[in-house]
Amino acid sequence: MTTATDFTAEVALGAAFLDESAPDWRDRIDADQLDLKWSDRCVLAQVYATSYWDVLDMLSRDSFWAVEHGFTTRGEIGDDPGGETSGETWDALRDAWIAVAEGDQ
Repeated sequence: MTTATDFTAEVALGAAFLDESAPDWRDRIDADQLDLKWSDRCVLAQVYATSYWDVLDMLSRDSFWAVEHGFTTRGEIGDDPGGETSGETWDALRDAWIAVAEGDQ
């Protein structure tokens, strides 16, 4: 990750994963409801129709994997030098997902 708000590489990994595991994932994303801060409104929750935590359990993945794939921020794993992840960071992650879901990237 090049900056705290550049999630291009992480979201690309996440999108590639979803392309394999849920090929119609883009159709399942409601951009108006997408909010990465909430476990029931994030990308994984919308794609798999359950909570973020349930999806990680179902996939046998952890928060480190989720960070690497752009499904959450570094604050999730306690690696947030500035303390709690800022709204700007969450917004940047959300915007990156919307761009990919809508085919802008």
